[in-house]
Amino acid sequence: MLVGCPEEVAFRMGYIDHHALRDHARQLGKTELGRVLMELAEGELE
Repeated sequence: MLVGCPEEVAFRMGYIDHHALRDHARQLGKTELGRVLMELAEGELE
């Protein structure tokens, strides 16, 4: 988990699904946070 990443917390707590998380990741583009969120949305991170 990244420190201060509300999208990841919301996803892990069930407030948003993987589609919403992927949308957030796409908005962040090729940043480190965007990459990590995309991996989480695609199930590559647990």
